[in-house]
Amino acid sequence: MAVLYLAIDITKEGGRHILGCLDNGKLKLEEVYSFTVNYTERDGKNLWDLQEIFRQIKAGIAYCKEIGKLPVLVGLTACDGYFVLLDNDDRVIDDMVFSLDEVLAGEPDEGYSSCAERAKTFLMLSDYFNFLLTGRKQCEYTGLLREGLLSMETGDLNEEIIKKLCLSKEHFPLVLRPGNVISNLTLEVTEEVGYDFVIIQAASQKACAALAKIPDIYSDVLGDAIKEDGKSSEGRPDDDGSIVSKEVDSKAEAGKEEEDTENKGNDGDINEEDRIRNESIDEDSQKENGKPAGDGWKMEKKEPTNKVVADELKAAIGCLCILMITSHEFRDFDAARECIMNTFTK
Repeated sequence: MAVLYLAIDITKEGGRHILGCLDNGKLKLEEVYSFTVNYTERDGKNLWDLQEIFRQIKAGIAYCKEIGKLPVLVGLTACDGYFVLLDNDDRVIDDMVFSLDEVLAGEPDEGYSSCAERAKTFLMLSDYFNFLLTGRKQCEYTGLLREGLLSMETGDLNEEIIKKLCLSKEHFPLVLRPGNVISNLTLEVTEEVGYDFVIIQAASQKACAALAKIPDIYSDVLGDAIKEDGKSSEGRPDDDGSIVSKEVDSKAEAGKEEEDTENKGNDGDINEEDRIRNESIDEDSQKENGKPAGDGWKMEKKEPTNKVVADELKAAIGCLCILMITSHEFRDFDAARECIMNTFTK
């Protein structure tokens, strides 16, 4: 029986849990759970409902057990460029999620200075959800590097940039590179979801997508994997137990010759600054296409030239590949790319 891995990918619009495994040298993917990201209104502001997102993350993990498909390693990615500040009790200060771009540009949300004064810990959004799952605080390397918070030359925190955030080095926990073990689940979360596994440090969404950058994966790949009337608003199947998603077809659109040449030139190191910056996919292009319709979910059909769904798929694929490299199913990133090409290109 193939070893299963789980990628949890969260955008500003929604999240999805995608199981993956290797089968005869090709990737098999199955979206088993999805949800919409909710926001709450307070003082005229739309705030992320972080606790509801966390509840949905756990619900998707628990659902894997319900269908008898337990992952051995899990990776999570969430909205590059967004962060939270924790107080002395490890609570998100004022329930605020901040944009690094806005704060560094001098246009932070109202009240940021007050939050920074009370802050004990800085965490990117993905790091925060990993903290809730494991109880371990850490910062992901590629996300900090891309935002300029780490020096490419020394690997140390960039104090000049950190000062613009009204913070210091002491606010930042240990920095982990992709592929490192974060921890097992906490006992509390283990009891809730019904089983335990190891959470691996994934890369940022952009870096994961860069790993899986291949010519125009058909945009209907995930669309075909979602039945029109088989999923509720929390991503569950019908009462008859039918699975709402099926294995993703091995289809892809042949890309431009220049893109093929570019892909062949990649050296496989996702930690290189030039590749992270040049091959990353703009986060703003990632938009959730699954929308609730009546009693179920429908995926809007797109033409094969549309890359919206493909971009989201690439981030999940890259995350899964990091997990497979960690477990030695792939020997390195070049082997992972070769498998991706074999799976998704004609």
